[in-house]
Amino acid sequence: MLGRPGAALVDGELVGSWRPRKSGRAFTVAVQPWRRLSDATREAVTGQAERLAAYRSVPLTGVDFGS
Repeated sequence: MLGRPGAALVDGELVGSWRPRKSGRAFTVAVQPWRRLSDATREAVTGQAERLAAYRSVPLTGVDFGS
């Protein structure tokens, strides 16, 4: 979870990568999915991004799932 880039796993399958970005007080996580992600998977990734932001003691300002 703390490495760069990180891996997004769903049921043991690698489905994408992600990279945390901090600029001033803005903390975002950019996700590059390798396939279409379900709403539930997007919610789970967002939850993990929130945990990372809490670990770093910064507010999460967004999760970008790319195109």
